[in-house]
Amino acid sequence: MIWLAYYLFCRDIELACDERVIRDMSNEDKIAYSDALLANSVSRRSIIACPLAFGAVSVKERVRSILDYKKPAFWVIVVAVIASSALAVFFLTDPKSEQETTPLAPSLTDTGNTETTLTTEQSGADKESLATTEREVPELKEGAIYHAARNIYQNPLSSFYGEDSGYEYVVIKDHIMVRRKDSDLVEKMIPIRDRDWQKFPYSEAEWEQLLMGFEFNQQLNLDSYQSKLYLPQKSGQDQTMSDVLCMDGELWIASFSEESWRGRFIWDIYALKQVGTEDMSKSTPKLEPGQRF
Repeated sequence: MIWLAYYLFCRDIELACDERVIRDMSNEDKIAYSDALLANSVSRRSIIACPLAFGAVSVKERVRSILDYKKPAFWVIVVAVIASSALAVFFLTDPKSEQETTPLAPSLTDTGNTETTLTTEQSGADKESLATTEREVPELKEGAIYHAARNIYQNPLSSFYGEDSGYEYVVIKDHIMVRRKDSDLVEKMIPIRDRDWQKFPYSEAEWEQLLMGFEFNQQLNLDSYQSKLYLPQKSGQDQTMSDVLCMDGELWIASFSEESWRGRFIWDIYALKQVGTEDMSKSTPKLEPGQRF
């Protein structure tokens, strides 16, 4: 079938060329053109299967086609266009697949409805509270060790960028200890109240302002998260320039910087993953000079 199609393809090429040349010729010119074909035809060789050369199609057939040529009627052209369009649509489209539809779950009892569904009368606060309870939040057990899983955001003013922050984060009593991986020196202690997650503290406008307008990172779009939580720090002088966040169950540490003319802004954000635990009762934090715990 392939060779037959190829042969017909070669045949149509030469016949189409002849038709294009002779369509405006007189009968005398057609005869002269036929003589030229006979004079320049090449001999057929069986070893060559449908060569794309002058005279590949039977010269006799071509001459007969030239001398008997008549312009196609208009209705023939219209039918050919319609047929070609129909075939194109037929071969270039796929039949509509029957998608399996998942039937609705069986009706729940009245008790189940009151426990698992939301009604239109519920406030936005109720919806957020329900979404929060359905998502797992980090427990932050004492002794849990976290490392940076990836860099969510790095301030454009920073000359540093890396997926690893260079620190590990250890939950100790009512703090998160941030210490260097290479020396075990404690960089800072982030005080947390009682590991009671609260509602995200920033509006969308405040969040964008903290990012200094560089909110083009899709991971920083608050609308991308159903659950946005915040772990409050202790009030007073123990507060640090860091926020502990939980975005759709993922633990984030956001570090801040502050300048007199610019105000407070986010310096970097890292997503954390737990890598192990440590018995903090048997270890003493190595504080840098001037730090206290």
